[in-house]
Amino acid sequence: MIQDLKSRRWRGVSAGSVLLALLALILFAIPGPGYRVGLWPFGTAVELMRWAFYIGASGAALGLLGLLLSLRQKRQMFVSRFVIAILIGGGISSSLYLMRANAGSYVPIHDVTTDLVDPPSFTVIPPRVYDPYIVPDRGRADLASLDPKARWRIYHKEAYGDIGPLYLNLDHDDTIRAAEAVAQDMGWKIVAVDPEQGRIEATAQSTWFGFKDDVVIRVREETEGSRVDIRSVSRIGIGDIGANAKRIRTYLSHLQNKALQ
Repeated sequence: MIQDLKSRRWRGVSAGSVLLALLALILFAIPGPGYRVGLWPFGTAVELMRWAFYIGASGAALGLLGLLLSLRQKRQMFVSRFVIAILIGGGISSSLYLMRANAGSYVPIHDVTTDLVDPPSFTVIPPRVYDPYIVPDRGRADLASLDPKARWRIYHKEAYGDIGPLYLNLDHDDTIRAAEAVAQDMGWKIVAVDPEQGRIEATAQSTWFGFKDDVVIRVREETEGSRVDIRSVSRIGIGDIGANAKRIRTYLSHLQNKALQ
């Protein structure tokens, strides 16, 4: 009788650790798709991921404790359950922790361009619903007294000093056509193309959350060839964890390769 009671307890604890881990897995998986299809706002998605972290960590902790006790008491039949809880729960909580830590390592800007002096401007795509230059100083004394736009330029130079215009040995019209083709190849939704003004506007969308970032490409004639500038701006958030800079670097690399074909 006592043995049966102990076995039931072991089964309950091992099953509980696995259920916590699986619940964390669900809470980790659904925030992005749910936000993308409009089931809940972004704040709710963030809250779901926060709960996924806590529940996953709890499942992993319970699994680790259960594993140690089961090995000590030679309850081998429950070992696999505890290992599953540790792997799933620990993997999810570790991933979310690293995601948050990684986000803090990027500069708090969401507007990246190849031209800080005269950034390409949008004319068809409407601007963000609030000031696009919300830039915190992060406690830096050298930024505290500056206006948000000045902070943006400093952060931009520090993090993305390698990003600049692309010069191509193509005439204006050929550059516009190549620039549009590369934007389409990257899966962006083309909103407007104005060859006379040398401007292309498009929208890029992330896979998991479906975040939309707006892109404007500007082509200007040079004495020899053309100059291409690009700007990528996130519609929501203060920072972008480097997404806009990565997009710009990838685009310019593909455009340069296309121009050489």
